[in-house]
Amino acid sequence: MYTFKTKELKKVTKREEYDAIYRFRFQVYVNHLGRDHHIADHKRKVLIYPRDENDPDTELYYVGHVNNIKAVLRMDYFTKKDMPEELSALKLDNFDFDDDDVLSYGSKLMVKPELSGLLKMPSMIGEGFEYMVYAKNVKQAFCSCNPGLIKFYKQFGWEVYSQTISPSGFTALILTISREKMLAFVKRDRGKLSLLYHYLFEKKQKSINLKEEIVIIDKKVIFEKIKIMHLEKTNAFFSALSLQTIKDLSSFSYLMHVKANNEIVRTGLMEKEIYIIIDGHFNVVMENGHVIKIGPGQIFGEVAFFLKSGKRSASIYSTEESNVLVLLRSAITKIAKKNCQSAFEITYEIGKIMASRFDYCMKLTMKTTSK
Repeated sequence: MYTFKTKELKKVTKREEYDAIYRFRFQVYVNHLGRDHHIADHKRKVLIYPRDENDPDTELYYVGHVNNIKAVLRMDYFTKKDMPEELSALKLDNFDFDDDDVLSYGSKLMVKPELSGLLKMPSMIGEGFEYMVYAKNVKQAFCSCNPGLIKFYKQFGWEVYSQTISPSGFTALILTISREKMLAFVKRDRGKLSLLYHYLFEKKQKSINLKEEIVIIDKKVIFEKIKIMHLEKTNAFFSALSLQTIKDLSSFSYLMHVKANNEIVRTGLMEKEIYIIIDGHFNVVMENGHVIKIGPGQIFGEVAFFLKSGKRSASIYSTEESNVLVLLRSAITKIAKKNCQSAFEITYEIGKIMASRFDYCMKLTMKTTSK
């Protein structure tokens, strides 16, 4: 079971939590903003939306405590083939999703009136990203947003996708963010969410610098960087690939900059990315405590990459500022559809490294057993 790290964001599981959220919604949307009068229960002073409780793929979250809620959010999880009818405005035909890719839609985000104007929901957005990536395996997230709040969401990586008119007659923007960007935010800011919450909610600081660029998705930039390493033979992994394979690899991967002493992979979590080290060094910490040092040309995350469960078998920490190429499991299939030879070369090189590591582990086991 997933545990929220900061304990600021909570998933609703109890009756008293549902009731507290419904009362909070009524105070914010009906009393303060004058919206959704027609569906609110004015006698009980609660605001309940369809599927709040009777749909296993819908979850509610809140920040604060039952007696002092500061913000609430609803998330719907679905796949392209079973998308709820009311979410048809998302127009998912514009995306190349597989039928079983998990998607999410965030809505009904409400913040306590006296907290409005601050950077919206660092705990919800930060912890929400981590929850969607690790617990729900979400590939692409969507949310609805008041046009006036777009500048806040953009600081967390959200982009405008489309717009719609709500049943209440309000124009709402539909924003989206990829798994890659959510993952990058989580990798960079894990452990800082309590600090964000403290500054933005308790101290009421109105901004914090989250604009550092750490993800590159430009195919040309990625290709040129890898091509240089290939031609100069400065990276064993890329040197073994053909230029065509490097070009195909660049089209279905992204670069990520990692700061020193950063946890990139955590044992037991469900992830499906594999990382190819461009520069820098990392420590691989096995479940038995054994530490393996790896550097440029090496990979990590390969076990979960090939396992159906996607479960991580080790924790990985950067020992210095580093750059890695990140490849999603689904990318291999897409590359294979485009060029089988490229997919073969990539898989073969990964396999060679895995075989070498297996051989190392076998020798280590034999050495330990013989003592």
